[in-house]
Amino acid sequence: ILESRGLYGIVKLHPFAWELMALDEQLLSLELPFLYKQLFVEQNHSLLSSISMSLWSLFHVIGKPKAVFSLGKLSASVLDMLEIYNETYSRDFLSTESSQEIGAVIVVDRSQDYASSLLTPATYSGLLSEIFNINCGHLELNVKETKIKKGKLNFGGAEQNSETKHTIMSLDGSIDSLYGEIKHRHFAEVFSVLSSKAKLLKNEDIKALGIQEIKHFVATKLQQVALFKQNLVNHVLACETIISEMSNKFENLKVTETEMLNNRNKRSNFQFVDENFGTEIHIYNSLRLMCLLSLTQGLSYDEYNSLVNKYLLAFGYKFLYVFNNLINAGLLVQPSSPKLSLNISNLGNLSDRLPKWQNEFQSTASKLKQLPSQPDKVGKSSPSYVFNGGYVPLMAVLCNALVTSESLNEVLTKLSVLDLKIGGKILDKTKDGIATLNEKLESLKLQSGDLEFGCKDAKSLTKILKSDPNFGNTFPLKPKSVLIYMIGGVTYAEIAACDVVQTATGSRIY
Repeated sequence: ILESRGLYGIVKLHPFAWELMALDEQLLSLELPFLYKQLFVEQNHSLLSSISMSLWSLFHVIGKPKAVFSLGKLSASVLDMLEIYNETYSRDFLSTESSQEIGAVIVVDRSQDYASSLLTPATYSGLLSEIFNINCGHLELNVKETKIKKGKLNFGGAEQNSETKHTIMSLDGSIDSLYGEIKHRHFAEVFSVLSSKAKLLKNEDIKALGIQEIKHFVATKLQQVALFKQNLVNHVLACETIISEMSNKFENLKVTETEMLNNRNKRSNFQFVDENFGTEIHIYNSLRLMCLLSLTQGLSYDEYNSLVNKYLLAFGYKFLYVFNNLINAGLLVQPSSPKLSLNISNLGNLSDRLPKWQNEFQSTASKLKQLPSQPDKVGKSSPSYVFNGGYVPLMAVLCNALVTSESLNEVLTKLSVLDLKIGGKILDKTKDGIATLNEKLESLKLQSGDLEFGCKDAKSLTKILKSDPNFGNTFPLKPKSVLIYMIGGVTYAEIAACDVVQTATGSRIY
């Protein structure tokens, strides 16, 4: 292109590597909002190399962890690319010793736990993301134009809003100490905390101070107190906005979502979603409910078409592509037509099409203990509190298994229902005496499975683990810390759930 435009030799191209940015304490992000669409909807995997390069750069800073796991096809591809980078860009001056900061790394596809991204969170930070726009760890406190108001049908015509500057809140606990204290709390507790902080400020009476004390106060504390007051006002305003937007529907949503997760009352759940599409339809949140119902309990052909038609009648047929995108991403399961599927030749498979008491979602969630039997009695000590006691995010299950297990065999037993792959220094021990991928490519002696060079199926280590349950001597983790890398984005509720595991186990989770 440069040559055809006569710019070759004049314009220089420089490669740009996406690197992880620190948004909050123990929270790193690539901040690529288009990444999910490109990877999961368009099936364009060109950015996987950038993800693996970001891990490669990180490992050069903190050292290579002993245990590296992947869950999902994209995550396995990232580990394969990471191994190629390790071979291609090997440098003698870099330390080959194990990381002193991270004990284990697990890379996970977003598609492995869609439920956590579809459920309504109950934590303060989670509800902030439901109502306001957040960009690079900064929240735009726009009370008049929240996400919920923007997504509803506007029958009054487009309003011309004058451009006004909105307050920007930093969602970083090191900058805003008040946010750091309340971000992972259940929303029901937040107002009491803010109230107690307001009373403490009120008790600081400057009038009672002497001249020298006032000078000292102005020089040391005045700016901090003024900033704290402003942050307090912002959080109170955010809480009031959340209550005004969510109060009418929060309890009903909580009950319905819990019923969906446990595969109960399918008819009433569909009726709730159907009424939402008819009376309170929202351009995003209504689709979330539809996808959650589809993944947990399934939709019949007629139910699916009914919801699609109502959505298109409300927002226009220009959004027809949305449902195809949801199906491509795996968020929505499109049922087949009964006229096409039912004929004499396949009556033998009729049992496969009958309603099931438990589908794949409930089966996997039950084995991993993600569905508490009594959601109403769940306390703060359980990670499920982030979804009102109804569901434990997969991230929390993975982290808990890694930091509490005494051997590699115990980890794989706890997570046996998942298709885990193993990489890192554990895999290196199985490669002793085996040619590298580059050497195999040079000699063209590739065999099946050689292209999966950066990770190995956990089930293939069964024979080794029988003789040596703690193969690689990686467990218990030292240091007791885990880095979990979610390809496709993470929710604030999942971060809060990992914080519960971190507190309960005395570990560090990034």
